[in-house]
Formats: sequence, C-alpha cells, structure tokens
Amino acid sequence: MSKKYDVAVCTDVLEHLDKAFIEDVVGLLSRLSDNVVLAIANHSDVWNGVELHTIQESDIWWDSLLKKYFKLKDKQVRYDGRLYQYSMNRLVYR
Repeated sequence: MSKKYDVAVCTDVLEHLDKAFIEDVVGLLSRLSDNVVLAIANHSDVWNGVELHTIQESDIWWDSLLKKYFKLKDKQVRYDGRLYQYSMNRLVYR
C-alpha cells in the first residue's frame, strides 16, 4: 500500500466484523497510518432479531490483538466496559 495518512480513525466498526478476518482488518489499519484512533463498542445490539455486534470481547482480548500491530498510547474503558477507546502508534518493525 503506497498511500499513508497522518491519522486513521475507526469508530463503531470493528465490533460488526467477523472474527475470521478481524486481524486482517487491524493489519490493514496499521498500514494506512502510523497513528490510529479506535472506538470499539462492547455490548449487544440487536436489530430486527439480528445481533449487529458480532464481536463482543473484553478489552484484554482487544489489547492482545492490537498489540501485535501497535504500541498503545492511551486506552480508556468507558460506560462500565461498553466502550473501548484506543490511541495507538504503529509498531516500527511491521
């Protein structure tokens, strides 16, 4: 990927993806920018009988995944664990 951005911001998206390819998406984010900001919801969200938040995992689970690609600068867990906010820098060796 030749195009890089100053900052990549991804809010209210990752929890909707399938675990089968979530690591590929996180890897892509690390190639888009050296600085990434994420907001990840962690609660059930059912609409017309369909669970929209297909990934509902602890912040520790997300930390483990994100630390493969990023150095965490700031992490906040809000609303009794219903929202995770991350500010990160891409790992240099990736």
